[in-house]
Amino acid sequence: MPMDKEFLKIYFAESQADMRWRRDLAYKFHTMHISICILLVSAQALIYDRMCSVVSQIWVATSVFVFTGALAFALSWMVYREHAIHKTIGECIVRVWDYFEMFEPHAYGEVQLLPNECRSYGSGSGYRRAITIFCIVSGATTVISFVLACTL
Repeated sequence: MPMDKEFLKIYFAESQADMRWRRDLAYKFHTMHISICILLVSAQALIYDRMCSVVSQIWVATSVFVFTGALAFALSWMVYREHAIHKTIGECIVRVWDYFEMFEPHAYGEVQLLPNECRSYGSGSGYRRAITIFCIVSGATTVISFVLACTL
């Protein structure tokens, strides 16, 4: 196979797009979680009767906790499962870079195109950061929703 720089650029761009979906899906989960928590608290605020209000506070708090736990579990399962796939994609990309000798110091002139740190492409801990950020944001949203439900 002849060395074709355009093939490498196209392959790299497509691989980046494939790996970007995880971050976009996690963002959608964040916005959905916040929206549902706000909806539950707003629905609870419409109840004026004291007895119904206590029941609705318990219902809202339980719903928010259950929803947060289910969403955190689903996101964690998806991210851990997909991380293995993205790691394999990253290893494939590194093999392509090796094939085109992009790690060699003088293969394409005077400079090395990629540093050796790029050999671990796709095997980082970004998936852990996504789960941590989701847990922090959803935990804060849950606490805020619980406090608002109890004070309204």
